[in-house]
Formats: sequence, C-alpha cells, structure tokens
Amino acid sequence: MASVASIDRCLDLFESLSGETDGLPLGVLAEQLDLPKSAMHRLLATLVARGFAMQDPVTQRYSLSLQLARLAFRHLDAAGLPDVAQPVLGRLAAETGEHVRLAVLEGGRLIWIARAQGAGAGLRYDP
Repeated sequence: MASVASIDRCLDLFESLSGETDGLPLGVLAEQLDLPKSAMHRLLATLVARGFAMQDPVTQRYSLSLQLARLAFRHLDAAGLPDVAQPVLGRLAAETGEHVRLAVLEGGRLIWIARAQGAGAGLRYDP
C-alpha cells in the first residue's frame, strides 16, 4: 500500500498528541516523529490554522483541539448508530447496574461508539 508521507506525518502527530492533555512542546514532537523542527512547525501551523490543534500562549505547547471529535461525532450521527442503540444500552445498564458500552468492528479493531452507566451510586466505572 502506497502512502503519502505528509499524511502519514500528520496522522503520527495526531497519535502523539492524543491523550496529552497538557500538550507537548515543538521540540519533543519533532523528536518523536523524527522531523526537523522547521518541518514540525509548518505541520503544526497548518493544523492550528485549520482548527485541528491549539498552541498554549503561555507554555507554547501544542495540543489537539476538539475538531477531530466534532468530525467523528458528525460522521457517527450521520450513521445513526448511537440513536438506535442508546435506548437499549440504557435499559441494559439500568437492569444490570453495570457500565455498558457498544462497539463496532472497523478494520479489525473495536471502536467504542456509545455507553450507558448503570450504577446510580457507589463505585462507578468510567473507562
């Protein structure tokens, strides 16, 4: 399978920034992706301009914005899966008192798309 290097780098950057709530500095990202700082800066500047990343004005760290989530939710809403499944998940969670999640298989991986919390009090599980 052929790949486009710039798209691969962008996706690698998304993966590096995911889960980094405090963001990461330019130098760390350049090192992680084995890119010159100038190339990383151009990539980040493009993502910031398009609204997919943000730079903290104080720390200068970069983090993901919610733009990817917005696109993913828009796609999920168009498919209608959560709307159909949510009442069933809610009933199952209420009957069992357990946390219930729905996943779809995509590309050999489970992608979680909906959930319902059954526990009303006490210890609650929220992965």
